[in-house]
Amino acid sequence: MRSLPSACGVFDRHPLAEWIRSYKTIESLDFDILAQGHGSVTFTKGDVSEGRQYFEDLRADVAQGMAAGKTLAELKESLLLEKYRSWAHYDALRKDNIEAAYLNLKNYP
Repeated sequence: MRSLPSACGVFDRHPLAEWIRSYKTIESLDFDILAQGHGSVTFTKGDVSEGRQYFEDLRADVAQGMAAGKTLAELKESLLLEKYRSWAHYDALRKDNIEAAYLNLKNYP
């Protein structure tokens, strides 16, 4: 995976908690290789775990910033998600992911 998601219109209008739950459900399955529906790339269980961890970290960091009273603009500038800097599309999608998470958490606290 190791690619920031496109944010899919505030994560397809589903609570981040549901995205995380879905990843955990997949992780609970007995498999070695996941042949998913987007392209020809396959993933390991470890890849799925990293994807879940990204959503958990994003949600936690944005929620913490919101609780501290930071605005969306402040979060987009200060929240760097350093752990994921080497992932594909980091520069292009980091701020979009923060905005999507911020709006998602406002809609689904």
